[in-house]
Amino acid sequence: MKEKNVIGIASDTTMLLGLNGYIKEDCLVIDDVMCASRKHTLEEDCEAFVHRFSLEGERMAVAAVSAYRCGGMEIPKLSRQEAKDMLHWQLEDTLEWDKDTYYSDFMLTMREEAGAKAGTDYLYWVVLPKVHVDALATGYFRGGGDVRIIDYWPSPLSRVFEETGAKALVWPEGEGWRLTVWRQDICYVSLYSGADEASLRQALQEAEQAIFLVGLSGIDGIYAYTEAVPYDGMSIEASEQVFPESLYNEYGMLSHASYQCTNRAVTYEEKGSMLWDMALGLVWRGLGMKTYD
Repeated sequence: MKEKNVIGIASDTTMLLGLNGYIKEDCLVIDDVMCASRKHTLEEDCEAFVHRFSLEGERMAVAAVSAYRCGGMEIPKLSRQEAKDMLHWQLEDTLEWDKDTYYSDFMLTMREEAGAKAGTDYLYWVVLPKVHVDALATGYFRGGGDVRIIDYWPSPLSRVFEETGAKALVWPEGEGWRLTVWRQDICYVSLYSGADEASLRQALQEAEQAIFLVGLSGIDGIYAYTEAVPYDGMSIEASEQVFPESLYNEYGMLSHASYQCTNRAVTYEEKGSMLWDMALGLVWRGLGMKTYD
């Protein structure tokens, strides 16, 4: 492995995919691909993955499919500790999960000192089940991996595109589509849409109205994945949907940020795969690189 490499490992209910990446002349290079089927518990599969590919001591950024909750809100300007305390009590009062069953984290984005939103910040929060986070951490650490980041599905997807504004990411769910809108690691919108074009178009219009309220000017582009993923315990099975090309014509298609594949990665690159993009986004984050301004 390279001296300053990071291995991004993404796992769904059937597969673990790892990408080894490093920076060379300001370019992301992916030079190895590691893939293994899920066979046992998440913890056991993570440990086995490290041993199988001799990843002991390697720096890792990891994520796996799980239930999660996220949200955002306008708050007055507070210290980070004050914001943390406020969020703690709010989640305890409003979240349907028991307070002892989840971990929470948050980020604050600062407002410009002008306009109607001057004097406020935007607080974005995420909660994950403790059993899920503990399984990831224990499995990789027990195998000997050096886990630096545990992210949540599907956040790393937002890092693989070069557009700087709001990005609409879509994938099949149940009999329809899951529509999410992201900017700089924050998911501002998550909506379920029916499978037909009219339903998806309406969902996109609702999403644009929602992001206008937080100061975003509109959707910069869409990217539609073809794989279905579990969501809050739903089956991975989904009916076959075809994304309407007319929506690409209207909103534009998001462009992947540039990177280079070498060695084994040239053969195994899976462009357009959600699992590949998840692992790729984890490498971007693990290396501290931004695909946007």
